[in-house]
Amino acid sequence: MAQVSFYSKSPSDVQVASDLNNHEIVVFNHLTTGARILAGQVEALVDFPFVTHNENTIPKWNGEDYFVMVRSDFPYSHHRESLRALAIEWVAAGCPDQTRRI
Repeated sequence: MAQVSFYSKSPSDVQVASDLNNHEIVVFNHLTTGARILAGQVEALVDFPFVTHNENTIPKWNGEDYFVMVRSDFPYSHHRESLRALAIEWVAAGCPDQTRRI
């Protein structure tokens, strides 16, 4: 089981680093450039590798793609469908900041 933190707006680099440190999956929406900048800032705060996915299979909210950050050792491909189902519910609810489990 994994904890997923959904953010309607890009969270701070400190928040993402904390979530990743606690083995959470972080989902947020932002422009591609903003996601790359945030990933660089988070990288400076953690001592483990992580991956940022541009998740274009999740329905868009206000035309924006979603970005998913996970620790490199997390089996993302095994949880992708569950994450997509949660994201559909999240979008339908108006994208509130929330934490869910998959």
